[in-house]
Amino acid sequence: MTRELLVGENVTLVFWGNPDEIIAKPHEEITITLPDGATKIGKSWETSPMSIATGISKGLAENVVIARVDGQLWDLERPLESSCRLELLKFEDTEGTLW
Repeated sequence: MTRELLVGENVTLVFWGNPDEIIAKPHEEITITLPDGATKIGKSWETSPMSIATGISKGLAENVVIARVDGQLWDLERPLESSCRLELLKFEDTEGTLW
């Protein structure tokens, strides 16, 4: 079961657990490294793979289906927990095909 919580202007967090525990965690600056070596700055427990995709381009955000964070498949709306390597997978990527 997911829960949504508005935590600031235009910021809604989606949780798969207790939102109070997530909010209590430190929201620190993190570095997100993309496959081409480019980096993006975000906030732990706030920045999601989808927010990174949207910041890169609308077309990418519309076509990405799942992320890979440090080698693990990751829901697009799940907040990043720490600095990481991020891959944004599209439908046509083998790893993005879930069936």
